[in-house]
Amino acid sequence: MPKNSRDTFTSTPVRAKIVADPGEFPRSSCRTYAGEVFRPHWLHIEFILSLFGGNDKTAKKRYGNFVEGSAGLASANPFENVRASTLLGSESFVKWVRENFLNHGKADRELPALRQLADRPVAETIRTAVDALLLNDPAMRRRVGMYLCRRYTGLKLKEIGTAYAVGESAVTQASRRVVLEMKGSESLRKAV
Repeated sequence: MPKNSRDTFTSTPVRAKIVADPGEFPRSSCRTYAGEVFRPHWLHIEFILSLFGGNDKTAKKRYGNFVEGSAGLASANPFENVRASTLLGSESFVKWVRENFLNHGKADRELPALRQLADRPVAETIRTAVDALLLNDPAMRRRVGMYLCRRYTGLKLKEIGTAYAVGESAVTQASRRVVLEMKGSESLRKAV
């Protein structure tokens, strides 16, 4: 049984301090899996018990030991590594999905969560490129960098603000200002 599954299967009411023992929680199927109470017809326990191996009696005993041993233990959030609200897996799995299911690196506009999977430049790459193009004006470099980060990286305003040591509203204002400046300057529009 994966370690991260403990909270999901057993300890959530214990961790929330609703009960001291998982079997005490009235809506828990824990005691049913352990063979302590009658199984309702709608509850299918075979798959979970199969994860504990052996015959039915052995699996129930192992399940009970598992629950007792994990009650109250802190474990990692199993959803911590979810990507784009849809994928749970390693970086190599996410890369495989990106390569095989996204149309040439572009996410489907009808599936906004997939935008997070599209290949995007990192903020440091943008900053380096902007610094090379706009050597003369540090304030303009900063504004254009924030604008491009906001537009192309998928970072949150707070993350962009942290990278440029400004607040979220400053990132928004800088982005708006660059859009207005590009409308009035052909050379800036081409550079950006």
